[in-house]
Amino acid sequence: MMNMKYLTNTASSAFFPKALLVLTLSFGFLFQSQAQKLKFGPRFGIASPSLNMQDIDDWQDVAISLQDQTPEYQAGLFARLQLGGLYIQPEFLFSTSSAKFLVEDLIDGGSEIMREQYYNVEIPVMAGLKLGPFRAQGGPVYRMNLGNSSDFFTREGFGRNFKGSEVGIQAGIGLDLGKKIALDLKYELPMDGSGDEISLFGQTHTLSDRGTHLVASVGFSF
Repeated sequence: MMNMKYLTNTASSAFFPKALLVLTLSFGFLFQSQAQKLKFGPRFGIASPSLNMQDIDDWQDVAISLQDQTPEYQAGLFARLQLGGLYIQPEFLFSTSSAKFLVEDLIDGGSEIMREQYYNVEIPVMAGLKLGPFRAQGGPVYRMNLGNSSDFFTREGFGRNFKGSEVGIQAGIGLDLGKKIALDLKYELPMDGSGDEISLFGQTHTLSDRGTHLVASVGFSF
């Protein structure tokens, strides 16, 4: 099997203006407020693996199972507008994760590992309540697929379809360490199915759905 991987961009170009519009409106609103009520800066996070797949036991004489997946790593920017005891916190994050699948040939008994890498933009918009250094928050998160690399594209007869975007809900708690460091722990619940599919000689099968996961992050404000 060829070792090279092909990068496919499944995100529709229509999603990019939407993401940029949300980001521009959110940050534009924040920068119109008083400086002492505004925090912004870089943000880094890690999320637990979220692929949730049922094994394909006998499909076109092939069995496919999820063998391993990495956490999701995030990096980007956040801003927070303080409104008394309430606040609004939009974030703009790039994220990446990977997974390994075992593909077994049920006819000749052969098997191989197929690897995938995922690249996304995530835009959570949190609203919360601040009590001293502690915070409680929740809100929607929009995830846009920037592209993926997959070994499935290199195997004859196989194909992959990745969903371009999805929406979820995040809720959790936070802790501010002084005026510069913000820690967050959030639980994410997807609101729609993944829609990821694999095809074999023209027939498709749902490969995986995105499940719930935990997101831990730290922000450094200016």
